[in-house]
Amino acid sequence: QLAEIYRQLGDFAAGRSAVEQARAQNDPPRLPPAEIDYLDAQIAAGLGDIDAARALAERALSTASTETAARIASFLDELGE
Repeated sequence: QLAEIYRQLGDFAAGRSAVEQARAQNDPPRLPPAEIDYLDAQIAAGLGDIDAARALAERALSTASTETAARIASFLDELGE
């Protein structure tokens, strides 16, 4: 949740740090890894790293629920080719 707040505030560096902490503390998984990857993709896009954003979103898409997959697909469309 902290990473999402930082993302919404536009503090992408702090968001990236919070995502890394979430990954480290998500063992055993309490949050779906696809959700963390998708948030990380959004943060990467905010940082201007479109290649990383696309790679993270595609990784998230491979394990996402149907609802999350639809949001990720829309995000990927927004990133373009």
